[in-house]
Amino acid sequence: MLSTSYGLQNMLKEGHRHYAGLEEAILRNIEACREVSKITKSSFGPNGMKKMIVNHIDKIFVTNDAATILKQAEVHHPAAAMLAMAAQMQKEDYGDSTNYVMTFAGELLIQAQALIQTGLHPSAIIKGYELAQAETLRLLEEKCVSWTVKDVRSTENVTSVIRSVLGKI
Repeated sequence: MLSTSYGLQNMLKEGHRHYAGLEEAILRNIEACREVSKITKSSFGPNGMKKMIVNHIDKIFVTNDAATILKQAEVHHPAAAMLAMAAQMQKEDYGDSTNYVMTFAGELLIQAQALIQTGLHPSAIIKGYELAQAETLRLLEEKCVSWTVKDVRSTENVTSVIRSVLGKI
């Protein structure tokens, strides 16, 4: 007996994966965030490339500052806009590292996308990222040393604290 069923399942190769519903929405959101991250990624670091941006009133900006790039790019996708807002909050709260936030988030999303495509559920990925965060914070508390300088006028006290920063052992 011949099967004469029609539809998407018969048009695709055997072993294919079809994403629908939640997975499809998550993958599309990740893709939008990756694209925004990719824009700022090449301007990261001391050898970062500058970008030329023409905004909606035809004003030209040439910069490698991720905060300026994101502000002038006018991101409309909701998930990508949230990523851009997180980077802007970093700029407002700490004054820098906007590009780091975009690049790091983009890399985490690239890894999450690969895991979703292999069949891992998004909630399991989130749980894994939360475990990694907890372990990172634990290691930072364990390994980092904080010093206090009792008398900032004393050369010996200040030198003992900044010795590691200057590279003198």
